Amino acid sequence: MERATFPATFDGLKKATDYLRNRLEDASCPDADRNLMLVAVDEIASNIVNYSGASDFTVEIDFPDDPGAIRISFSDAGAPFNPLQAADPDVTLPAEAREIGGLGLFMVRKLMDQVSYSHVGGRNVLTISKLKG
Repeated sequence: MERATFPATFDGLKKATDYLRNRLEDASCPDADRNLMLVAVDEIASNIVNYSGASDFTVEIDFPDDPGAIRISFSDAGAPFNPLQAADPDVTLPAEAREIGGLGLFMVRKLMDQVSYSHVGGRNVLTISKLKG
């Protein structure tokens, strides 16, 4: 498992995305899986930067015992927020008729094979997992 902490700023968002992109490339993650993971990473880190109120966030990337799995966890000391409790947007409506927000979290839940949330020690912890290939 590898861990890195980044400031909750747009520069920190870019650095976190670059860091995770490099880790996924180093692990020979297939392009399609890497791209899906990076969409989710960008959405989650953007939400931390824009809405959490945290000064920084930590990412951990792990390739569990199952060599076909990738797990990335995000943690921050911002306001408690469980994105799994957010209502799904009504994607049957035209874009101009939908409420703003929520589509990114919806995408994360649909793109990943597993998404979990906990609030531990005053920190939000959101973990996403994807099976390779």
